[in-house]
Amino acid sequence: MKKSLFNFLTTFLLCGICGFASAQLSIKVNEKVFSKNDFTGSWLKSPETVDAGDTIVFDMSQAVCSGPYLLVPFSIISDDVIYSIDFSMQFDNSKITFEGTLDYKSYLNSAANFNTFDSTLRYTSFSFSQPIDHDTCLGAIRFNLLSGPVVASDFDSILTFLNGDACSFKLIDAVFPVATITASGPLFL
Repeated sequence: MKKSLFNFLTTFLLCGICGFASAQLSIKVNEKVFSKNDFTGSWLKSPETVDAGDTIVFDMSQAVCSGPYLLVPFSIISDDVIYSIDFSMQFDNSKITFEGTLDYKSYLNSAANFNTFDSTLRYTSFSFSQPIDHDTCLGAIRFNLLSGPVVASDFDSILTFLNGDACSFKLIDAVFPVATITASGPLFL
């Protein structure tokens, strides 16, 4: 058995070094058959994959103005089990400045930072106790309102990740002409 394992590993390494990726190698050890694919780590991959079909939603149509603050809620849409949310964004600093974030789910652990050198807001959160809920408001980004109106085009360079994998985002604009978000609060037309 040691000799067959040695032969298999030697052949496996030679094929890898020489680039014979299509070589079909296998060995039987204790009634289990191993192939070269068993050593690629493919068995470690989760059957669930975060992709462009999974989305973080920033919903300005549900934004709340309270005094000098604007709260922009966020949620996720996914067909996968999600344990972490990360995003970064830039925005028009002449209209709003970053104040903080709010978690609406007690199981979320989060941190956020606005880097003044690159004018980028970075947010990360995770849950150890349970998967993160889908299709429900998870939290909000709290901004100081300086001037308005604030619209979706005031946000750019948005990057989003679920479980550490890139995903899509959706930025829902405030509903016009029904409401305009301004420094004095929502203005209904």
